[in-house]
Amino acid sequence: MLKKHGFLRVGAIVNQTKLSDVFYNIDEIKRLLDLAIEKGVEIVTFPELSVTGYTCQDLFLNRDLLENTLAGLELFRNIVRPIPLFSLWGLQSRYRIPYIIVQ
Repeated sequence: MLKKHGFLRVGAIVNQTKLSDVFYNIDEIKRLLDLAIEKGVEIVTFPELSVTGYTCQDLFLNRDLLENTLAGLELFRNIVRPIPLFSLWGLQSRYRIPYIIVQ
């Protein structure tokens, strides 16, 4: 019905994170994304640092966390690749320069 009138359904996904548990957080985001897709959402946003949790502080200097974050994002990108969906991500990098990734 919305497309018929030139509209898109936009959603915001706010997952409950486990601090620095990238793969748990990706699974939770995927679960919530499935619900959004069922409701016809075509553009989705996520809070910054939804993959790692917000209060990691010094853990952002940890190589394992940063590498797991990128691996988790790549896993998620492979999951959503066949879905006609626009998503925007912000991630911390090892160089303290935030990544902005558009899928």
